[in-house]
Amino acid sequence: MIGTATVMVTSNDCVERYFNSDFENYVFHVKNLGACSCERRPNVDIDENVQGADNKSTWWSNVFMKLSYFKRANDSIDEIQQSLPRPLMPKDVAFDWPELREGLKKRIETEMKLMSLRSEVRALAISNQSTDDRNNAAEKLADKIASVAYGTGITAKMRQEYLLKYGCTAWTDELMKILLDLGEGRGFVEVGCGNGQWARRLVDLNAKQAPSRSDVHEFVIAYDDYTSLPLHPNLIESNQELRRKSSESFYSNVKKGNHLKAFEKENFSTRGRILLLVYPDPSSMAKNTLDSYVNQDPLNDTVVYIGEGRNGANADEEFFNTLEFQDGQKCWVLERIIKLNPFGNGYERAFVFRRK
Repeated sequence: MIGTATVMVTSNDCVERYFNSDFENYVFHVKNLGACSCERRPNVDIDENVQGADNKSTWWSNVFMKLSYFKRANDSIDEIQQSLPRPLMPKDVAFDWPELREGLKKRIETEMKLMSLRSEVRALAISNQSTDDRNNAAEKLADKIASVAYGTGITAKMRQEYLLKYGCTAWTDELMKILLDLGEGRGFVEVGCGNGQWARRLVDLNAKQAPSRSDVHEFVIAYDDYTSLPLHPNLIESNQELRRKSSESFYSNVKKGNHLKAFEKENFSTRGRILLLVYPDPSSMAKNTLDSYVNQDPLNDTVVYIGEGRNGANADEEFFNTLEFQDGQKCWVLERIIKLNPFGNGYERAFVFRRK
């Protein structure tokens, strides 16, 4: 889970963090945790020229007609699910649904509110209060920031507990069952896994079922380059309670590396596996990982993407473009969309793609 550091654990950390690294960095990085975002484009309707160009293919015309119906039918996840499996159209509704669009508009307001708190953070950082008073004030300010960033009633500690257990976004029991079935006999390779909570959960659940399964060695091979962990290792090491909780959810077998390391031609252990991308940052990381995965081996044909849709907190435009239909090429087919329970103001979903 590539993201940035989050709301502070202790009040001292709150003051020191902002004093040393500028509050603006926090504001613009919060979007990587699904809290706020920069300006997003409004919904883009389907280009009429796309329909005309693709009518050369009967099967694609049928897909287009099928999709057009769901486009008119409020774009709910259940309605879109009924149209699957299918290739996605350019600017497809599966990546651009009403709830997400409305949420992105609200994030602009959220960002402005966060920016308005800079003066409070800076004043606290240079205040001459006693240590206890400063800590109490910092704790209240951290909760205020969390409430603005993630929703009314959410505290800094609630966000911290969530990050410890899940990382940047949470799984559901339904999704875990789907992934266990999907990965049987193949396993997963997760790139950008953060502290490896998703890998740990999948490995633990798979171990319970292993005697009755066609298993693979190391059900999840997890990689992260440790450049932007949701919770900084120094923060965890300095707190006994955090160390205990992290030992219950972090994966101990995370390998250091990015997509280049994971999908080296000579890395036979990752060939033929399912690519798992959980809450990638909004850079080119997801697109680069997808390309490396496909180029490594023809058997690399299945991707599970966990995150928001187009213009959201995750991945870039090229990533979504690649997963949509491109004439004359092997295309990705969206097989399933699974509802999740995002934290605060998040809009994550799970998408299962297969290349055909």
